[in-house]
Amino acid sequence: MKSKASLIFLITYLLLGNSACEKKSGSKTQVRSSEVTTSRSDTQTTEAMPLNVQLTNQAWEAFESGDQEHAISYAQRCIDEFLGSAERKQLQLEKENAAQPPTGAVSDQERKAISELGLLNDVATCLFIKGRCEEAMGHKDEAIKDYQAASKYTYARCWDPKGWFWSPSEAAIDRLSVLK
Repeated sequence: MKSKASLIFLITYLLLGNSACEKKSGSKTQVRSSEVTTSRSDTQTTEAMPLNVQLTNQAWEAFESGDQEHAISYAQRCIDEFLGSAERKQLQLEKENAAQPPTGAVSDQERKAISELGLLNDVATCLFIKGRCEEAMGHKDEAIKDYQAASKYTYARCWDPKGWFWSPSEAAIDRLSVLK
């Protein structure tokens, strides 16, 4: 049976968010999701997370540990699996002339709206991670392609465990300006 803390995390996760990035912190992992930041043991809840969240988390972890090849592999799997859904959501939001989600600190209502864009958030984040990896490996042309692709997902956001959301699209545009 899972521990009480694991069940609380799982219930909070399922109720509040379905998009994630993660950052390793000692022996615990901080999950950066659209709704909740908490520490958990890697084995406690990974199996309960949606595939997009698992792959994005794995891509972040590999990237942050300097393992670009595995980071690219996890990110590409997320992209391959969920690109169509992300593209449809981006197009729908554009067609509706929806307001761009904010970056920085947000209200609970804004946080909930951002979390509902889970697949879009994770695909854009994975494209950005791929770009960073390709850049680190000296593959400038590939990095540019990944950043250009990420820059198209203007409605995507990623949570930073320091307490704010950032835009993978804007970050990709910043990296493109450095590389070109």
